[in-house]
Amino acid sequence: MTDSRPARSLVVLDVADLLTDCPPWQVAVVERLRRLMAVVLPEAVEKVYPGWRAIGYRHPAAGYIGGIFPTDQGVRLLFEHGASLPDPSGVLEGEIKQVRWITFEDSSAVTPELESAIGQLLLEAVDFRTH
Repeated sequence: MTDSRPARSLVVLDVADLLTDCPPWQVAVVERLRRLMAVVLPEAVEKVYPGWRAIGYRHPAAGYIGGIFPTDQGVRLLFEHGASLPDPSGVLEGEIKQVRWITFEDSSAVTPELESAIGQLLLEAVDFRTH
């Protein structure tokens, strides 16, 4: 017996689709953060969440680590358990019970020093969830 229902097409949104309406500086920040994520946590799986308008990252052992959120105000790099992470550089923002983030308002905000701090936070995020 054959199925007579019309086939549903699933829209798979990729990173390029997510960034279509973003200004060039936001695209540059997002791409730089994606490269940093790939270098620091190459085992993390990247997934586009169209409903959140975000790129999320899940680590095989630690689960959901956080995501990159291009917004009207800038780009946010979110750490799901950021409130529990050591932040000696003082770069994390927010007062929410669990989540913390870093906001980028232009492409020059991603400095080598900040990239180093982010790299350490990513490693701490995995360590927090696995130990």
